[in-house]
Amino acid sequence: GDVLQAADFVAQAGEVEWVVWNVIPASGKLGQIFGDPSCGKTPFAVHLALSVALGLPTWFGHAVDRRGGAVGIMVGEDGSGLGARIVAQLGELDPLADLADLPLFLTTRPARLIDPKNAKAWATKIKAAAGGDLALLIVDTQNRNFGPGNENATEDMTAFVDSIDALARWLGCCVLLVHHTGHMNKQRSRGASVLP
Repeated sequence: GDVLQAADFVAQAGEVEWVVWNVIPASGKLGQIFGDPSCGKTPFAVHLALSVALGLPTWFGHAVDRRGGAVGIMVGEDGSGLGARIVAQLGELDPLADLADLPLFLTTRPARLIDPKNAKAWATKIKAAAGGDLALLIVDTQNRNFGPGNENATEDMTAFVDSIDALARWLGCCVLLVHHTGHMNKQRSRGASVLP
């Protein structure tokens, strides 16, 4: 029903599942990494993606619960630089790993995720490439995958968040956005206050 007694609500909601224990929640969730330009957001996200895809037991001391799961990265900029980062970090994390066997899938162009139809089309492509649901989807960067619209406008940011929530449900995973800090306020990400 639309209204539940508290015990029924808690039972229906279930327990939180994790990709990385107490850091990255699992299915149907939205998260964000943000920081100043060139502070290491992408290498940080790549390290997370590889740790999950490789099935490593921990990521920076936190247990990885979705070990060996498929990971997607929606690439918005600098594909060659990202490729070099992946190869370099893979060599550090597991020198014996074969890149061709890794369940890591990357898009080759930015998406327009503010548009739910476009987000659904991307979800279908990613799911087909991965052969099913993902353990994690990283959108790097939020701005480059936003699409037409104004990230400072509440209406556009609300549409984007709704579309990302749907993307997380369609892929059965957490969607982790990589974004920049605000120009005036470094304590939160850039754009409309709807996102935090």
